[in-house]
Amino acid sequence: MNTSTAPSVLTAPTDAFARIADYAVAKARALDAWLAAQRRASRDRDDLAAMSDRELQDIGLSRGSADAAASGGWSRDPFA
Repeated sequence: MNTSTAPSVLTAPTDAFARIADYAVAKARALDAWLAAQRRASRDRDDLAAMSDRELQDIGLSRGSADAAASGGWSRDPFA
């Protein structure tokens, strides 16, 4: 009686499949983080747009710099 069988394609994932799966998971996590940052920037942008010019001035922003501040591309430090 022959107890050996041919290897099945569906038995265990190969190293290549595991690497592809790890890559896909890493990309999905990166996409999730990017989407979260976009949602946060959108909420911040809406909050800043609702402020008066005086309120923006109180926190050191102008109306023109509010979008950059919400997106994280603005700094009070001129050397940053």
